[in-house]
Amino acid sequence: EDVITSSDTVTAFGASISYRDSWIGHLLDTEKIFTTTAAGVGWYSFHQTFRDKTYAGPGLKADFGIHRRSTRTMHYGLKMSYHLASVKREAEFDEETSSARSHTLTWLTFGFDLSFYF
Repeated sequence: EDVITSSDTVTAFGASISYRDSWIGHLLDTEKIFTTTAAGVGWYSFHQTFRDKTYAGPGLKADFGIHRRSTRTMHYGLKMSYHLASVKREAEFDEETSSARSHTLTWLTFGFDLSFYF
């Protein structure tokens, strides 16, 4: 039961590039709809509270969004993000293999995006 109720944390730090395109607006014959695509690399830290162990390593993030510009200073839309990270902890003993102390973290998120320009 302690494993189920424990709360793990993931922290990510990185950099990405993004691109805004209007191909979907041309397809739908409107200037108000556009897409955004982003790709990034980063450093991920995963703390497993039940075992009190911290894992760290490199990762990737990819974003895709479809947005509608509603006014000159605002847009809204849907956004999807995919994360993939390979994290590893320090060895607890000399013979411990790398695969025994590493995890692959991956998750997909969907959300509503509301942005204001100023």
